[in-house]
Amino acid sequence: MLGIIRSELLKMRHTFSMKLVFLAPLVILLLGYLLSGSYVQLSAYNWWYSMILPIVVSLCSASMIVREEKNGMQNIICLPVRFDKIWLGKTEALVILLLAGLFSAALSTVLFGVPFSYMTGTQLPVRFFVLIPIVLWVSNIMMYGLHLILAFRFGRNFGISIGVIGSLLSALLQTSLVLDCDI
Repeated sequence: MLGIIRSELLKMRHTFSMKLVFLAPLVILLLGYLLSGSYVQLSAYNWWYSMILPIVVSLCSASMIVREEKNGMQNIICLPVRFDKIWLGKTEALVILLLAGLFSAALSTVLFGVPFSYMTGTQLPVRFFVLIPIVLWVSNIMMYGLHLILAFRFGRNFGISIGVIGSLLSALLQTSLVLDCDI
C-alpha cells in the first residue's frame, strides 16, 4: 500500500494538477482582494473560493486522465490480474488530491486572513484559520470523487464541462437569485 502511494506521488509530483492545486489560492486571493470592492468582506473570500474550486477539481481530474491516456490506459484496461491494485492506486491518487486540496484551503485561508488582519486592524480568531479550511474542504470531498469518476467514464472534456457548470451554478446560487416556478 505504501509503495502504491509513493508511486502515485512520484507520478503526480510534476504534473499540472499539483501546480494548479497550489496556484488556486493565489488566484482566489487576487480575485477576492481586487474584485470584491472592499477589504472588509470576509464573505468574498468564501464566495470566490467556492466559485473557483469546481473548475480546479475538474482540471485536476482531467490531468490525471490525460496522464493515463498518454500511457494508453494500459495500466487500467490491459492488466485484469492487477485490477484491484490499479484502482487502489487511483484511490491513492484521489487521497493525494484530497490532501493537496486541504493544504490549498489552509494556505488560502492563511494568505487571506493574515493580511486582512493587518489591513483592517482586527484580530481574527484562531477558529477562523481552523474551521474555514475544514468546512471548505469537507464540503467539496464528494466533488473530487465525482469528477474523477466522470472523467474516467465519459472523458476529460465532459469532466471539465461539469466543472464549469458547477462553477457557474455556484456563482449563480450565491447571488440570492430566487426563481419562482409554478409548475
